[in-house]
Parts: sequence; C-alpha cells; structure tokens
Amino acid sequence: MIAGLSRATTRSATALLLAGGLLAGWFVAAVRPAAAETIPPALLTDLKAATVFVKVNRRSLPWSGSGFVIQKGKNGVLVVTNAHVLQPPKIDDADISKDVPKETIKLILELQKEVSGVPSSASVVFFSGTPEEVVLPAGIVAQDDVHDLAVLKVEGAPDKVKAIKPNLEKIPELTPLVTLGFPFGGMLAASKANPTITITRADLTSYKPIGNDMSLLQLQGSLNPGCSGGPVVDTTGKLCGVQVQTIRGSGLGFAIPTDEVVRMVQGRLSTWRAAIAKDDSGEYNVEYRVQLVDPMKRINDLQLRYVPGAVPIPSITEFRAAPAALAGAKSVELARDGQWAVGSFKMPVSGPGPLVVTVQPTWIDGAKKKQLGRPELVRISLGPETPVGPDDGRTFWHYVDKTKGEGWFIKTATGWDEEDDGATHHFQEVKRDADKIEVLDPGRKLGVRMFHERLTFKLPQNQKWKNIYHGAWGATGVVIASK
Repeated sequence: MIAGLSRATTRSATALLLAGGLLAGWFVAAVRPAAAETIPPALLTDLKAATVFVKVNRRSLPWSGSGFVIQKGKNGVLVVTNAHVLQPPKIDDADISKDVPKETIKLILELQKEVSGVPSSASVVFFSGTPEEVVLPAGIVAQDDVHDLAVLKVEGAPDKVKAIKPNLEKIPELTPLVTLGFPFGGMLAASKANPTITITRADLTSYKPIGNDMSLLQLQGSLNPGCSGGPVVDTTGKLCGVQVQTIRGSGLGFAIPTDEVVRMVQGRLSTWRAAIAKDDSGEYNVEYRVQLVDPMKRINDLQLRYVPGAVPIPSITEFRAAPAALAGAKSVELARDGQWAVGSFKMPVSGPGPLVVTVQPTWIDGAKKKQLGRPELVRISLGPETPVGPDDGRTFWHYVDKTKGEGWFIKTATGWDEEDDGATHHFQEVKRDADKIEVLDPGRKLGVRMFHERLTFKLPQNQKWKNIYHGAWGATGVVIASK
C-alpha cells in the first residue's frame, strides 16, 4: 500500500484520538470553493448519484470513506474505492508522543486487539443524507493493496444511478478538475444521519512518480479524510483519478490515475507469497500463492513459469517496453482459491543456503490478451543457520488464529513488523532456534515469541509472557518468502 495514506473517519474512540492529534497520518487541507458551476447541472446530478458513502466496520469499530460506480449491469453495480478504506484507521503506537497517558495507550491497544484479524464488512449509501437515501450491503470482490484500490459489488442499486466513464487520455497539467466525496465522514452529518456529498475544485499541477512505474496525480485543491476513494473528474464528467492522499495544511492532494482503475477491472495479479515444506522423498514442495485482482472474474488460463536458480531479471522499464517469457522455464497451472491463485512444484535440495527459484506468472485478461508478469526471484530460508532479511527481500512468518483469522509477521531491512490491520510494530530479532523466534520492539519494549502453534508477547509493565494467539503456523519452523 502507498505510504502515508489518509484514513477514513470513525465515530468510535479512535475518532476522538485522531481529532485530538494523537495519531500521525491524519491530514487536513484548506477548503477551496465548490465548483458545481464548472459542470452542467444534469451531468453534475449524475455524478453525485454515482458517488457513494462507504461505511465499514469490524466488530464495534466503525469508519467510513468514499467511492463511485464504475460499472453497472444486470447483476448489480461495481463500486471503486481505496483498499485502505476497507482497513481500520491506522493506529501506530510508534507515532504517539511519549507523554500520552497510559490509559490512552491501553485504549489503543484494546482497539488493536478488537479488530485484529477480523474481516471488514461494508455497506454503500446512495444519495447519502437526502430523502432518496438507500443503504445496501456490499461484497468485497477485489482488493489491490499495491495500488491501493478495491472494488465492491452491490445489488439492488437505484435505477437512475449511472456509472462514471473513464477518461483514457493523458491529462495535461493545469487541467481544471472536480472532486466528489464525503470529507470527515459522519462528523459533518446532521445529528446521526449519513452525510451529504461535498464537491470541490482541484487543478492538476503535476505527475508524481512513486516507484514501480506508477505515478500519482498531484492536485491543488481540497482533499480531506473521508474523501479517500472518491472520484476526480474533468468538466465533461469523465473519471480522471481516485482520491487517495493529502498533506496537512498544504492544499495539495493526490489521486490514483484512471488507467490503474481500468487495469484492475480488466483483471491483473498483485502480491505473491511462497512457502516450502520437505516431502517424503526429501525434495522441497514449493507453494506459490498470488493475489488476484479480478472483480469481474475475467482472468483465466493462469500459469506459473519457473526456473531453478537465479537468472538475469530486466528492470521494470525494460520489461514494460519489451515483455518476454522466461526462457527455459517449466510451467505449472495456478488454481483459484478465493481471491488468490495457488500452485505448487518440487525443487531438489541443493545444499546449504536459501532455496532460489525465478518465477513468472502468466494469464489471459478480460480483453482476452495474454499477460506476462515480470520475472521475480524467490529466496526461501531453509533453516535458522541461514541468514534471513535484506538478502531475500521480505520474509514472513504466517500464523492462523482459530478465533480471529490469519496474520503475518514480516521481516524487512529494518526489522520485523506485524503485518496486522490493526497494529504496526517495528521489531528486531533477538534470538532464534529451531522452534521459535524472539523479537523485540525497542521503542515500547514489546517482546514477541513465535512458537509452532502460538504467539506470545510481554510488556515492560509486568515482564510476563502472555498468550495472544493460539492456532497453527502456516509454515512450522520455516520462513516464508513474499513480495
């Protein structure tokens, strides 16, 4: 996910903490005048009808964002929003001042625990805050954390709701644009009602590259928390981008360009994970799992090409200019497993050091065009004697909690992080053996031990280990490599 994304507004205790300025990443920009006069009234009415208030919650923790209808058919409508809108507002204790009362820290930790590992449920509000208001449940049919986009499917949408058509041309700088959304969510609503839509003016001032051959639209105008996922349109009413981020007090905002939305609707692949297990023959069975971003289920003929060992890999720019299949590769079919595609193949044990294999997924997209993923190197540690960390990219420990779902601990060049929707910590490895890894968050002195079937932690207040997860690890005693 793109760093620094603004989060949607909640009505819970989290909202009070955010409003009090205790959490970083809650950006506020200066408000600029609405620009209804720049778009013909009839077209503006259609755009307002297509822009929806997105309500999300996990257990008792609610929050909200914005979205818009990108496609309408007999079986319902597809609504685009940001992937981060479907996640709880980020609560990172590393960003909290040291003088925050212990009671506040305790409340934050309780909120983290409450929503950890629980799937989000969403609903979409059409004509929010008006007499025509309609609230409908929404299913999450695609989520692309890399590009911070997601798609919801809603059945029973009002007949007069129309989809917003994409602008497929490159937009020149200084183009006048209009944003639609629900700034600050329910905080601007009358009483406990849902809020009415807000329309503001913005001008395209630059394209900002953010890596991986992707750029954001830089906008001069008002983008506020709660507007995440809302549409950015030109004066003809065509979609130019999706609101995603703003910088406090600068009057600058950012939007994901339309072409990323189009690619998502056509179907593509996102992050991957790989794990190993030794079979009875002494070989390693490698499981490869890649996330599908395929809201209309258009992707088919999923394959994984693989070559043992490391081979030269072109840069992103080189591969985009001349995509090529991995030479001398074997192929295995990838089968759908929910929003993932999974396949496996065998690799011989080649001696000490990590298992190394070069992989390349291929698929047919919604335009019936064969797509080649860029080849990538997978390195998987074969035991505690093998160093892990920056040399093998990102490595994961995977746990499955029978009551809460799944979670991941991730190791990067800066240490271990808990890849958990409700909390982020920055851990350093203290020690490991064949059965467990012990890590430490130096900032808060939070210790974590990862065993075969349970995860425990201790706080400096009592120095006692407390069980927080009890289930089964996805890969007992081995590290999982991932992108």
